Amino acid sequence: RILDRRGTFYMNPASYHRYDLAADVLDSLDTAGTVALYRELRPLIDEAYREISPPGSDFEDRLLAAIDHLLAVKAPTGDIELEERTVATFAYADESLESLSDAQRHLLRMGPNNVRRVQEKLQELREALLLTV
Repeated sequence: RILDRRGTFYMNPASYHRYDLAADVLDSLDTAGTVALYRELRPLIDEAYREISPPGSDFEDRLLAAIDHLLAVKAPTGDIELEERTVATFAYADESLESLSDAQRHLLRMGPNNVRRVQEKLQELREALLLTV
């Protein structure tokens, strides 16, 4: 959802709440239990990943890279200006936001509070993964 303020468009903060449940679920994960389950399932995950990945690619390396990719997002504060691209299609007016990857832009759409919650849990998981290698 957007806000139209005299022809200038902004992200509507009310739209962030559609992601609250996803952030709640991630935030509710027990970090140690999640990592223990991952370690238990890792042989199966690695086997499945080898079937679809480039030779020499390691799932855990990709997982950590994906976590780092989302941790690199800096949630903007204040109003986020949008620009209309086509009818009912908007993009971030700030090129530093629009040039982020699809995953990073989607994370931003969750809103500053949910971004913080997701990133905090991802950081916990990342640290736990590295401690249990």
